[in-house]
Amino acid sequence: MRNLFHLLVKFFGFSGDAREAPVDLGRLQLAIGREKELLDLFFRLGDEKLTVMEQACRAGRYEEWCRAAHYLKGSAANLGMHRLTRLCQEAETMDRLRLNAGLHMLQQIRASLRDIKDYLGHT
Repeated sequence: MRNLFHLLVKFFGFSGDAREAPVDLGRLQLAIGREKELLDLFFRLGDEKLTVMEQACRAGRYEEWCRAAHYLKGSAANLGMHRLTRLCQEAETMDRLRLNAGLHMLQQIRASLRDIKDYLGHT
């Protein structure tokens, strides 16, 4: 943590003591740790919801499809994942009669989720 403080001093010119630092490094570390936990949870549950959506699509269970898409849409929106949010919105509001096109929509959602993982370097 001291090294991070010294980097802040070097790059931002902060010259006061730690109590006057522009960033609470302890809180920052907690937030970073929580961010990873949050993303791990999002990706794990996201993968589960995609499995539910695929099964629901294949079995024609429209309400189950909509609930899973809604869940994923809300989670993605809260994390600022705009393209994924839009795709999940489209999936959620898909007409019952078009559910057979759901597998194509699901491929797009999976690709978007994969792009996010790649962008964030998440494995």
